[in-house]
Amino acid sequence: MEGEPAGVARMEFPVGTRIAAATPEARKVGTKHGEVRCGKRSICSEPKSTRPQRLLHGYSEVLGGFTDVGSFIQQWEKESGIPVEDHRKLAELLEGQRFKQYVFTSCGWFFSDISGIEPRQNIHYAVRAIDLYQRFSETDLLGLVLPILGKAKSNRKHDGSGQTIAKSFVSNVGGEAEAGAYFLMNQNFARPEDIVTVYGKYQLTAYKSIGKNEFTFELLDTRTLRQDSLHMLVDVLPENGYEVIMHITDTATGQTTKHEFSTAHIPPRILDDAYSWIDRSLSRIGDEELEHIATDIRHYSLLVRNGRSAPSEKLYVENMGTCLRALRSLFTTPNTLPWQQKRDSISHLLEFIKRKGRQNEHDIVRHIFSTEINRVATNIRRQGFSYERGSYLLELLNVARTQGIQPSITYAQEALYAHILGPLRPTYQTPLTKDVIEHLHVALNFSPDGRPVIA
Repeated sequence: MEGEPAGVARMEFPVGTRIAAATPEARKVGTKHGEVRCGKRSICSEPKSTRPQRLLHGYSEVLGGFTDVGSFIQQWEKESGIPVEDHRKLAELLEGQRFKQYVFTSCGWFFSDISGIEPRQNIHYAVRAIDLYQRFSETDLLGLVLPILGKAKSNRKHDGSGQTIAKSFVSNVGGEAEAGAYFLMNQNFARPEDIVTVYGKYQLTAYKSIGKNEFTFELLDTRTLRQDSLHMLVDVLPENGYEVIMHITDTATGQTTKHEFSTAHIPPRILDDAYSWIDRSLSRIGDEELEHIATDIRHYSLLVRNGRSAPSEKLYVENMGTCLRALRSLFTTPNTLPWQQKRDSISHLLEFIKRKGRQNEHDIVRHIFSTEINRVATNIRRQGFSYERGSYLLELLNVARTQGIQPSITYAQEALYAHILGPLRPTYQTPLTKDVIEHLHVALNFSPDGRPVIA
C-alpha cells in the first residue's frame, strides 16, 4: 500500500473525486488523539503523529492473512496507547484504502475499451470503495463519479459506458446476500461434518430455523467488522426450484435491504459446493452395509464372469451405481472399519469396476482415489509426516495400482518432497518410518536424482 495514510493517514478518494463537507460522524472516527477528520480530496486530515501512517502500512498484515482486522486494531491500540472508540469505522476506512489502491491497478487502464475485463474490475473496486466511504460524507459520492464515467463510452454500444458498468455493480457490492445464500444451502443440504461457518470474508455467527421454510442468520464481515442480521423465507416450487426472499439489516445503522432470488440466480461456485454436499450425503453407508455390498458385488462379478447367461442391463447399471457409491463411502464415512476390512471391500469393488466398468466409471474411480490421496497429503502438510499417515498413503497407491487405477499424485509429490528427499528426511530415524519413506520414494515416482516424475 503506497501513499500517505489518511487520518489513519491521508486517504484520497478513488478516481480523483472531491469530497465536500463531511458529516459530524465522519469527522471523528473515534481516536482520542490524532482525530480522524474529513475534508476536500481526502477522507481524513493527517495528524501530527506519524502513528496513523504506521497503522495504514501495518494493515498489510491483515491483507496478507497473518491476522484479522479486529486483532490488528486491538494490537495497535495497545502499542500506540491510542484507544479507538469504534472499531468498525476504522476497519471500513482501512478496507476502503485497499479498494482505492485496487482502482489504480495499471493493467486495467491499458485496455482501449472501458468494457474490458480489467477496466470493469477496476470500476467494481471504485464502487466498493464508495460504498465503504459513503456514510462518512454528506455528499452523494457515487453521484460525483457517475458523470465522469459516463463520458467513457464503450466501443460496443450494448455495453454502454463506464457509468453503465458502475451501476451494474451498485446492488451487489457488499456480498452479504451471496454469503447468506451460501450458508442457507449449507445448513440445509450438508451433513454435520460438512457444515461450515466461513464463506470468503464472511463468518456465520448465529443460525436459527424458525419454521419449515423460515430462517434467521447473523453475519460478520471480518474485513470491516460490519454485522448483519438476515431473515429468509424460502418457497419451493416444483417447476422453478427454490425462490428466496431475503432481508438484510445492518445491526449498527438499522438500514435494511431486500433481495429476491431463485435457483437460476445461484452462482456456479456455490452450486458446485452444494452438489458436493449432496453427493457426500448420498454416499454415506453404514459399516455393516458396506461389507454386505462388497460381498454381494463380488458374488455378482464371479457369476457374470463364468455364468452361461448375462444379467440385464438394468441390473448392471444399478449394481455399478451401488458399487461406486459404496467405494466413495469407504473414504468419506468416519474411520470406524479396520484398514484390512476396508482393503478387502475396496478390492472386491475395484475388481468389478475394472472388469465391467466403462471409461466413465474408470474415470470416477480415479477421481475418488486422487481425492483421497490429496486429502492424506494435505494432512501430512498440515500435521506432519508419521508412520501411520505414510503407510495409509502407500496402501492407497498399492491398492489402486493393483487394479490398474492410476490416480493423480502430483499434489502428494509436492507435499512429501521435504519428507522424502528434503531437509526433513534426516529427522526420521525409526526403522519402520524409514522403510515407509523408502517405499514412498518409489511409489511417488521420485527418480534417483530426487526429481519427481509428474503424474
